[in-house]
Amino acid sequence: MVFTTMWVYRRRVPRALDRRSKIVRESYLGGLSPPLARSPATKSYRGGRRTPLSGGPRCCPSGYETTDNNISRLSTRSTHSTNSFTAYSLWNDEELLSLQVKCDEIEDVGTIGSGSFGIIWLVKYRGSQLLASKRLRSDQVTKQRTQALIEEIKMVAPFDHPNVVRFIGCAWTIETDLQALFEYMENGDLRDYLVNPSSPRHWSQELLQLALDVIEALVYMHSFTPPLVHRDLKSRNIMLSSEFKAKVADFGASRYKSVDETMTAAVGTGRWLAPEVISGSTKYDQSVDVFSFGVVLSELDTHTIPYDDARSANGNRLNDIAILQLVATGQLRPRFGAGCPPELHALADRCLDQDPGKRPPAYVVAYELRNIQRSHYASL
Repeated sequence: MVFTTMWVYRRRVPRALDRRSKIVRESYLGGLSPPLARSPATKSYRGGRRTPLSGGPRCCPSGYETTDNNISRLSTRSTHSTNSFTAYSLWNDEELLSLQVKCDEIEDVGTIGSGSFGIIWLVKYRGSQLLASKRLRSDQVTKQRTQALIEEIKMVAPFDHPNVVRFIGCAWTIETDLQALFEYMENGDLRDYLVNPSSPRHWSQELLQLALDVIEALVYMHSFTPPLVHRDLKSRNIMLSSEFKAKVADFGASRYKSVDETMTAAVGTGRWLAPEVISGSTKYDQSVDVFSFGVVLSELDTHTIPYDDARSANGNRLNDIAILQLVATGQLRPRFGAGCPPELHALADRCLDQDPGKRPPAYVVAYELRNIQRSHYASL
């Protein structure tokens, strides 16, 4: 039933994009709460009640801290040459045009995150609505990277799930200054939360719910036909809303996985990668996300970076290359503390199985996590 409904959902994407564009411009960006229509295919995911029997956006790598309070107009931001883009124009792309918002109604507030090729800005729409804007660095704009951003925009536009950062729209003046707009996540990312000294250092209902939020997002993604593999799940890509709900972000590495297709080798962030990805396999599937989720569970348990305790025979800290070699060969797994509930530790071990075929699918993990949450309600 799940796969049938998701197939119907995928078939309806183009029409859904047109509806979303109109609703976004008239409602969400008008300062109202977003009344985006829910597809019947996604209603069952709310509240995390999926079981095996029943069928089973912040977008930046660091905390939302404004580093530049000067407000500048986006419409005058870019001065890059468009010579390499003359063969393709965003203005001829009907799908992007259906998602477009006006640049002259967007104001830059300040940068809140950055990566090798991209930068995230906090922006205001019409002077009041805060959004997160994902763009390419001015010195990193190429046709290929712009195309990759276009593909990411088209991928995330139809997503509609409470545990996935919401895509709002896109904007540009010329081909080289394209930006993707996402909902602003006030509480930053999970990594920043875990290193905060004031965050609880033991398992609680709060932490269990965060884990459930993340796995529900994976259930949603993996229920597409073909399944959507995130490929870069980690604490930096898990954002926290003002209501302290976890939402998965950053789909720049994500791909749909058909049975007869291969995947790009070694995509993702090192310490969260599954052994088969580290080894360079191109035959992996959505089970790599389940492995990464197991690593995230270890972060929730220890509040430390994965494998932070790994040491060589002489007691020296292992570098990333040495860690990845050990993970790839099954000689190293993420650490869990003595206070981790046994059922949770056992579930994490299954997610981290060296054999991809033995890892439980996301919907089974969600079902078992919900049972753990219920059984530990009194004690946690």
